[in-house]
Amino acid sequence: MIGAAGAVFGGSIILFSLYATLVAVEQKNARRLFGERFRDSLDTKMVTLATRLVRQWNHVSKFVVRLGWYYSIHSLLAAMMKALVSVYTRIEQVFEKNRARTKELRKEFKKHLRESHLTKMADHKEATSLSKEEQETLLRQKLEQDH
Repeated sequence: MIGAAGAVFGGSIILFSLYATLVAVEQKNARRLFGERFRDSLDTKMVTLATRLVRQWNHVSKFVVRLGWYYSIHSLLAAMMKALVSVYTRIEQVFEKNRARTKELRKEFKKHLRESHLTKMADHKEATSLSKEEQETLLRQKLEQDH
């Protein structure tokens, strides 16, 4: 009671042994024992098919590797660009803040220039000065006192 699996296994061992013996005898004699043209044409077709598959595999693997490489470079450059944009945005914010501070300082400086000590004195003089009528009245009084 070997079963189907045992029969297939036993048959495979027998066929492998026969084929290995055939190959050994053919290699010893340096020629094929039977079906020479048919087996040569099969060998040629197998070599052609294997060559084609290897060529396609190389092409696909190179394409996949290159594509992966380009995608990784693209991802790196995109990350670098995002970093540069964030740095640029931060620098621009600092620049705008600095510009606003500069405008405020200019306003304060101009205000300070307008409100210097001499300006304050002139403003005080103008605020405390007599009007034309008061000056004339005061002048008349002084002149009358002297005479």
